[in-house]
This record gives sequence, C-alpha cells and structure tokens, in this order.
Amino acid sequence: MVSGSTLTHLWNYVLTDYIVTTLLLCFGVGIGVFILGVGNAWLIANYQFPGKAIFEWALILPLAVPAYVMAYLFVDFLQHAGPVQTLLRENLGLIVSLPDPRSLGGAIWTFTMCLYPYVYLVARTSFLDRSARFMEVAET
Repeated sequence: MVSGSTLTHLWNYVLTDYIVTTLLLCFGVGIGVFILGVGNAWLIANYQFPGKAIFEWALILPLAVPAYVMAYLFVDFLQHAGPVQTLLRENLGLIVSLPDPRSLGGAIWTFTMCLYPYVYLVARTSFLDRSARFMEVAET
C-alpha cells in the first residue's frame, strides 16, 4: 500500500515532469509523423520522378523493424563510442558532439521513424484515390 506522503512526494516532484515530458513527446512525434507521412505520401501520389517505385517501397520499410530494435540501433550508432562519431573523429578528424540519443529528442526521432509509415500508407491511399477522381472530373 502506498502512503499519503509518497503520493504527495510523487505529485510535487515527479509527476509534473513526467506529464510535461509525455506531452512534449506526443506533440513532437505527432508533428514529425504528420510531416514525414503526409509529405512523402503527397510527393509519391502526385509527382513522377526517377526512383519513385523504389521510394514507394522504401518508405514502408520501417514497418519491418520493431521499435525497440530501431531504438537500440539508433542509440548504438550515435553514442560517443558508436560508429558514426568514431568515423567522424578518427577518419575525418572532426570533433562533433551529436545530440544525445537518450534524450527527449532521441525518443521523438525514434518514435517518428517507427510510426510515420502508418500515416504514410493511409495518406498515400487517400491521395491516390482523390487524384484519380480529380483526373476523371478534369477529363469531362
């Protein structure tokens, strides 16, 4: 059983930060998913460009990678001893401090990369359907 003093402590010192961080995470992921999913769907549905067929399939590839695996890879590749920073330091002589992958920004990036394909698929289907209707109306 949790005592009243424990709940008071959690409310006063912990819960506010958790709520703010959760809201920032939701807002950041929502904006990122919207921009990547809808933007890419619009480009794929409405424009012809070299490599379009490859991009159509490549944009849904993140669905094949579980979120926890993608998060692990993101942290492993971008941490100070990871291959990206090691390559920049040792081979190119650049001393770069990349953003910490274990931060709110890293979580937003990881969730966005995992979730945007769902929005992309729905938006692309909608744009393709509407584009076909608009073409039919334009021809009459």
